[in-house]
Amino acid sequence: MKILIIPDVHGSTEWKAIKDYPFEEYDYIVFMGDYFDSWENKWPEQGNNFTEICNFVRKDIKRRKLLIGNHDWSYLSKSREGSNCSGHQNGMIAKDGKLVESRAKIIKELLLSAKDILLLAFECDGWVFSHAGFSKTAVNYMKIILSNIYCTSYDDEDFSVNLLNETFRKRLEEYNGNTKINWIPFDMKLDWDGHFSGSGDEPCQFCLWIRPDSLLSDSYYPKQVVGHTEMCIADYVALKNKKADDPTILVCTDSPRHNIFNIFDTQNPPEALTVSEYNKVYKNTYRNINNIKSRIGSMENCTKDFVLNELKRYFEDSLSERYYELFF
Repeated sequence: MKILIIPDVHGSTEWKAIKDYPFEEYDYIVFMGDYFDSWENKWPEQGNNFTEICNFVRKDIKRRKLLIGNHDWSYLSKSREGSNCSGHQNGMIAKDGKLVESRAKIIKELLLSAKDILLLAFECDGWVFSHAGFSKTAVNYMKIILSNIYCTSYDDEDFSVNLLNETFRKRLEEYNGNTKINWIPFDMKLDWDGHFSGSGDEPCQFCLWIRPDSLLSDSYYPKQVVGHTEMCIADYVALKNKKADDPTILVCTDSPRHNIFNIFDTQNPPEALTVSEYNKVYKNTYRNINNIKSRIGSMENCTKDFVLNELKRYFEDSLSERYYELFF
Protein backbone atom coordinates (compact mmCIF):
# COMPACT_ATOMS: atom_id res chain seq x y z
CA MET A 1 0.00 0.00 0.00
CA LYS A 2 1.07 3.58 -0.69
CA ILE A 3 0.27 5.93 2.20
CA LEU A 4 0.42 9.72 1.93
CA ILE A 5 1.25 10.81 5.48
CA ILE A 6 0.46 14.24 6.94
CA PRO A 7 2.61 14.68 10.08
CA ASP A 8 1.61 16.79 13.10
CA VAL A 9 -0.24 19.83 11.75
CA HIS A 10 -0.13 22.36 14.63
CA GLY A 11 -2.08 24.91 12.62
CA SER A 12 0.12 24.62 9.52
CA THR A 13 -1.48 24.75 6.07
CA GLU A 14 1.35 22.68 4.56
CA TRP A 15 -1.09 19.76 4.26
CA LYS A 16 -2.88 21.51 1.38
CA ALA A 17 -0.02 20.50 -0.91
CA ILE A 18 -1.49 16.99 -0.99
CA LYS A 19 -4.33 18.27 -3.15
CA ASP A 20 -1.82 18.37 -6.01
CA TYR A 21 -0.77 14.73 -5.58
CA PRO A 22 -2.18 12.51 -8.36
CA PHE A 23 -5.11 10.54 -6.96
CA GLU A 24 -3.89 7.24 -8.40
CA GLU A 25 -0.43 7.41 -6.76
CA TYR A 26 -1.59 6.53 -3.24
CA ASP A 27 -4.09 4.25 -1.50
CA TYR A 28 -4.65 6.24 1.70
CA ILE A 29 -4.03 9.65 3.23
CA VAL A 30 -3.37 9.59 6.99
CA PHE A 31 -3.32 12.72 9.16
CA MET A 32 -1.18 11.96 12.22
CA GLY A 33 -2.88 14.39 14.64
CA ASP A 34 -2.04 17.52 16.67
CA TYR A 35 -4.14 20.00 14.72
CA PHE A 36 -3.96 22.74 17.34
CA ASP A 37 -1.53 24.60 19.62
CA SER A 38 0.54 26.49 17.09
CA TRP A 39 3.03 29.16 18.12
CA GLU A 40 2.75 30.78 14.68
CA ASN A 41 -0.76 30.31 13.32
CA LYS A 42 -3.32 31.70 15.78
CA TRP A 43 -7.03 32.52 15.46
CA PRO A 44 -9.25 32.20 13.58
CA GLU A 45 -6.77 30.44 11.25
CA GLN A 46 -6.25 27.37 13.50
CA GLY A 47 -9.95 26.65 13.75
CA ASN A 48 -10.61 27.31 10.07
CA ASN A 49 -7.69 25.06 9.14
CA PHE A 50 -9.07 22.15 11.17
CA THR A 51 -12.54 22.61 9.67
CA GLU A 52 -11.01 22.52 6.18
CA ILE A 53 -9.11 19.33 7.03
CA CYS A 54 -12.30 17.67 8.28
CA ASN A 55 -14.19 18.67 5.13
CA PHE A 56 -11.36 17.23 3.04
CA VAL A 57 -11.42 13.92 4.95
CA ARG A 58 -15.20 13.58 4.73
CA LYS A 59 -15.07 13.71 0.93
CA ASP A 60 -13.46 10.25 0.95
CA ILE A 61 -13.61 8.67 4.41
CA LYS A 62 -12.56 5.26 3.08
CA ARG A 63 -9.18 6.54 1.90
CA ARG A 64 -8.64 9.53 4.20
CA LYS A 65 -7.99 8.93 7.91
CA LEU A 66 -8.00 11.53 10.70
CA LEU A 67 -5.98 10.46 13.77
CA ILE A 68 -6.11 12.36 17.04
CA GLY A 69 -3.00 13.64 18.83
CA ASN A 70 -2.22 14.53 22.43
CA HIS A 71 -2.58 18.27 21.70
CA ASP A 72 -6.13 17.59 20.49
CA TRP A 73 -7.15 15.15 23.21
CA SER A 74 -6.09 17.63 25.89
CA TYR A 75 -9.22 19.68 25.05
CA LEU A 76 -11.53 16.67 25.36
CA SER A 77 -10.30 14.78 28.41
CA LYS A 78 -12.48 15.16 31.48
CA SER A 79 -9.88 13.92 33.91
CA ARG A 80 -8.32 16.37 36.35
CA GLU A 81 -4.97 16.45 34.56
CA GLY A 82 -6.29 16.06 31.03
CA SER A 83 -5.34 19.54 29.83
CA ASN A 84 -1.69 19.12 30.87
CA CYS A 85 -0.18 19.71 27.42
CA SER A 86 2.42 22.27 26.35
CA GLY A 87 0.88 25.20 24.53
CA HIS A 88 -2.63 24.38 25.75
CA GLN A 89 -4.79 27.39 24.88
CA ASN A 90 -6.70 28.58 27.91
CA GLY A 91 -6.91 32.21 26.81
CA MET A 92 -9.93 34.14 25.59
CA ILE A 93 -10.74 35.38 22.11
CA ALA A 94 -11.33 39.12 21.78
CA LYS A 95 -14.12 40.63 19.71
CA ASP A 96 -14.80 44.37 19.45
CA GLY A 97 -12.32 44.96 22.25
CA LYS A 98 -13.96 42.48 24.62
CA LEU A 99 -12.93 38.99 25.70
CA VAL A 100 -15.90 36.93 24.56
CA GLU A 101 -15.10 33.23 24.36
CA SER A 102 -12.57 30.64 25.55
CA ARG A 103 -10.31 29.23 22.84
CA ALA A 104 -10.28 25.89 24.68
CA LYS A 105 -14.09 25.74 24.46
CA ILE A 106 -14.07 26.49 20.73
CA ILE A 107 -11.42 23.82 20.08
CA LYS A 108 -13.38 21.26 22.10
CA GLU A 109 -16.52 21.99 20.08
CA LEU A 110 -14.59 21.70 16.81
CA LEU A 111 -13.16 18.32 17.85
CA LEU A 112 -16.55 17.00 18.99
CA SER A 113 -18.02 18.06 15.65
CA ALA A 114 -15.48 15.64 14.08
CA LYS A 115 -16.35 12.67 16.30
CA ASP A 116 -17.63 10.77 13.27
CA ILE A 117 -14.15 10.73 11.66
CA LEU A 118 -11.63 11.01 14.51
CA LEU A 119 -9.63 7.81 15.15
CA LEU A 120 -7.05 6.67 17.67
CA ALA A 121 -5.32 4.43 15.15
CA PHE A 122 -5.38 3.02 11.63
CA GLU A 123 -4.14 -0.40 10.52
CA CYS A 124 -3.03 -1.15 6.97
CA ASP A 125 -1.00 -3.96 5.39
CA GLY A 126 0.50 -5.05 8.72
CA TRP A 127 1.39 -1.50 9.83
CA VAL A 128 -0.35 0.32 12.69
CA PHE A 129 -0.53 4.12 12.44
CA SER A 130 -1.12 6.23 15.55
CA HIS A 131 0.02 9.56 16.90
CA ALA A 132 2.72 8.13 19.19
CA GLY A 133 2.54 4.31 19.21
CA PHE A 134 1.42 1.29 21.24
CA SER A 135 3.56 -0.32 23.93
CA LYS A 136 2.80 -3.69 25.52
CA THR A 137 2.68 -2.11 28.97
CA ALA A 138 0.09 0.50 28.00
CA VAL A 139 -2.04 -1.89 25.94
CA ASN A 140 -2.20 -4.44 28.76
CA TYR A 141 -3.47 -1.73 31.10
CA MET A 142 -5.99 -0.57 28.47
CA LYS A 143 -7.33 -4.14 28.26
CA ILE A 144 -8.28 -3.91 31.94
CA ILE A 145 -10.10 -0.63 31.29
CA LEU A 146 -11.93 -2.13 28.30
CA SER A 147 -12.91 -5.15 30.40
CA ASN A 148 -14.57 -2.82 32.90
CA ILE A 149 -16.34 -0.85 30.16
CA TYR A 150 -17.72 -3.90 28.36
CA CYS A 151 -17.90 -6.31 31.32
CA THR A 152 -15.81 -8.93 29.55
CA SER A 153 -12.15 -9.88 29.48
CA TYR A 154 -9.78 -9.10 26.62
CA ASP A 155 -6.63 -10.90 25.56
CA ASP A 156 -4.32 -10.40 22.57
CA GLU A 157 -6.76 -12.09 20.20
CA ASP A 158 -9.62 -9.84 21.28
CA PHE A 159 -7.79 -6.53 21.42
CA SER A 160 -7.66 -4.75 18.08
CA VAL A 161 -7.40 -1.35 16.43
CA ASN A 162 -11.07 -1.66 15.48
CA LEU A 163 -12.11 -2.30 19.08
CA LEU A 164 -10.10 0.69 20.26
CA ASN A 165 -11.58 2.99 17.62
CA GLU A 166 -15.11 1.77 18.38
CA THR A 167 -14.57 2.49 22.07
CA PHE A 168 -13.15 5.93 21.33
CA ARG A 169 -16.13 6.72 19.11
CA LYS A 170 -18.52 5.54 21.83
CA ARG A 171 -16.71 7.71 24.35
CA LEU A 172 -17.12 10.82 22.15
CA GLU A 173 -20.78 10.02 21.45
CA GLU A 174 -21.45 9.89 25.20
CA TYR A 175 -19.32 12.94 25.89
CA ASN A 176 -22.17 15.19 26.98
CA GLY A 177 -24.20 12.46 28.68
CA ASN A 178 -24.40 11.42 32.34
CA THR A 179 -21.69 8.78 32.19
CA LYS A 180 -18.65 10.92 33.00
CA ILE A 181 -17.47 8.80 35.92
CA ASN A 182 -17.56 5.61 33.81
CA TRP A 183 -15.16 7.07 31.26
CA ILE A 184 -12.61 8.65 33.63
CA PRO A 185 -10.19 5.64 33.60
CA PHE A 186 -10.31 5.62 29.79
CA ASP A 187 -9.69 9.38 29.64
CA MET A 188 -6.82 9.10 32.11
CA LYS A 189 -5.12 6.39 30.03
CA LEU A 190 -5.18 8.68 26.98
CA ASP A 191 -3.67 11.49 29.09
CA TRP A 192 0.00 11.88 29.96
CA ASP A 193 0.49 8.92 32.29
CA GLY A 194 4.13 9.00 33.34
CA HIS A 195 6.14 8.96 36.50
CA PHE A 196 9.74 9.74 35.52
CA SER A 197 9.72 11.48 32.12
CA GLY A 198 7.94 14.75 31.46
CA SER A 199 8.31 14.18 27.71
CA GLY A 200 6.45 10.86 27.80
CA ASP A 201 9.48 8.59 27.30
CA GLU A 202 8.04 5.72 29.37
CA PRO A 203 6.44 2.40 28.33
CA CYS A 204 3.36 3.13 30.47
CA GLN A 205 2.26 5.94 28.12
CA PHE A 206 -0.53 5.11 25.70
CA CYS A 207 -0.70 5.91 21.97
CA LEU A 208 -0.87 9.71 22.27
CA TRP A 209 2.24 10.25 24.39
CA ILE A 210 4.91 7.54 24.28
CA ARG A 211 8.32 8.38 22.74
CA PRO A 212 10.40 6.24 20.32
CA ASP A 213 13.02 5.03 22.82
CA SER A 214 10.43 3.49 25.14
CA LEU A 215 8.28 2.26 22.28
CA LEU A 216 11.16 0.38 20.66
CA SER A 217 11.90 -1.44 23.89
CA ASP A 218 8.30 -2.48 24.52
CA SER A 219 6.40 -2.38 21.21
CA TYR A 220 3.00 -4.10 21.09
CA TYR A 221 2.87 -4.13 17.29
CA PRO A 222 6.05 -5.08 15.39
CA LYS A 223 5.50 -2.47 12.65
CA GLN A 224 4.28 0.98 13.63
CA VAL A 225 4.13 4.45 12.07
CA VAL A 226 4.02 7.48 14.38
CA GLY A 227 4.22 11.26 14.54
CA HIS A 228 4.57 13.17 17.82
CA THR A 229 8.39 13.23 17.99
CA GLU A 230 10.20 15.57 15.57
CA MET A 231 12.90 13.20 14.32
CA CYS A 232 12.84 13.63 10.54
CA ILE A 233 15.15 15.77 8.42
CA ALA A 234 14.42 15.18 4.73
CA ASP A 235 12.40 11.96 4.77
CA TYR A 236 10.77 9.48 7.10
CA VAL A 237 13.04 7.86 9.69
CA ALA A 238 12.85 4.13 10.41
CA LEU A 239 14.21 2.89 13.73
CA LYS A 240 14.96 -0.61 15.00
CA ASN A 241 15.91 -2.12 18.33
CA LYS A 242 19.63 -2.67 18.81
CA LYS A 243 18.86 -6.33 19.62
CA ALA A 244 19.44 -8.18 16.35
CA ASP A 245 16.59 -10.66 16.90
CA ASP A 246 13.95 -7.97 17.59
CA PRO A 247 11.71 -7.54 14.49
CA THR A 248 10.28 -4.19 15.61
CA ILE A 249 10.38 -1.38 13.06
CA LEU A 250 9.20 2.09 14.01
CA VAL A 251 8.73 4.68 11.26
CA CYS A 252 8.74 8.30 12.50
CA THR A 253 7.07 10.91 10.29
CA ASP A 254 7.26 14.28 12.06
CA SER A 255 9.88 16.99 11.68
CA PRO A 256 10.51 20.38 13.32
CA ARG A 257 8.87 22.02 10.30
CA HIS A 258 6.11 19.38 10.03
CA ASN A 259 7.02 18.79 6.40
CA ILE A 260 5.26 16.31 4.13
CA PHE A 261 7.84 13.91 2.74
CA ASN A 262 7.56 11.07 0.23
CA ILE A 263 4.68 8.61 0.02
CA PHE A 264 5.21 5.76 2.48
CA ASP A 265 5.32 2.32 0.83
CA THR A 266 4.28 -0.41 3.29
CA GLN A 267 6.28 -3.02 1.35
CA ASN A 268 9.42 -0.88 1.06
CA PRO A 269 9.94 1.12 4.27
CA PRO A 270 13.08 3.21 4.78
CA GLU A 271 16.19 1.38 5.93
CA ALA A 272 16.00 1.07 9.70
CA LEU A 273 18.68 2.48 12.00
CA THR A 274 19.31 1.97 15.70
CA VAL A 275 18.76 5.06 17.83
CA SER A 276 22.52 5.54 18.24
CA GLU A 277 23.03 5.27 14.47
CA TYR A 278 20.23 7.77 13.89
CA ASN A 279 21.68 10.23 16.43
CA LYS A 280 25.03 10.14 14.64
CA VAL A 281 23.44 10.86 11.25
CA TYR A 282 21.20 13.58 12.71
CA LYS A 283 24.04 15.42 14.44
CA ASN A 284 26.38 15.20 11.45
CA THR A 285 23.68 16.46 9.09
CA TYR A 286 22.81 19.52 11.15
CA ARG A 287 26.46 20.28 11.89
CA ASN A 288 27.31 20.31 8.17
CA ILE A 289 24.25 22.38 7.25
CA ASN A 290 25.02 24.92 9.98
CA ASN A 291 28.62 25.12 8.77
CA ILE A 292 27.39 25.97 5.29
CA LYS A 293 24.96 28.56 6.66
CA SER A 294 27.80 30.16 8.60
CA ARG A 295 30.01 30.37 5.50
CA ILE A 296 27.37 31.94 3.28
CA GLY A 297 25.73 34.08 5.96
CA SER A 298 27.72 37.23 5.15
CA MET A 299 27.89 36.70 1.40
CA GLU A 300 25.96 38.98 -0.93
CA ASN A 301 24.01 37.56 -3.88
CA CYS A 302 24.64 33.96 -2.88
CA THR A 303 23.24 31.82 -5.71
CA LYS A 304 21.38 28.55 -5.53
CA ASP A 305 24.11 26.82 -7.55
CA PHE A 306 26.74 27.93 -5.05
CA VAL A 307 24.74 26.61 -2.08
CA LEU A 308 24.05 23.32 -3.87
CA ASN A 309 27.74 22.88 -4.61
CA GLU A 310 28.48 23.43 -0.93
CA LEU A 311 25.84 20.86 0.04
CA LYS A 312 27.22 18.33 -2.42
CA ARG A 313 30.54 18.40 -0.59
CA TYR A 314 28.76 16.56 2.24
CA PHE A 315 25.63 14.92 0.79
CA GLU A 316 24.56 12.96 -2.27
CA ASP A 317 22.88 14.94 -5.06
CA SER A 318 19.26 14.03 -4.26
CA LEU A 319 19.72 14.94 -0.59
CA SER A 320 21.47 18.18 -1.52
CA GLU A 321 18.42 19.28 -3.49
CA ARG A 322 16.12 18.30 -0.62
CA TYR A 323 18.21 20.07 2.01
CA TYR A 324 18.29 23.19 -0.12
CA GLU A 325 14.47 23.22 -0.23
CA LEU A 326 14.18 22.66 3.51
CA PHE A 327 16.92 24.84 4.95
CA PHE A 328 17.82 27.51 2.43
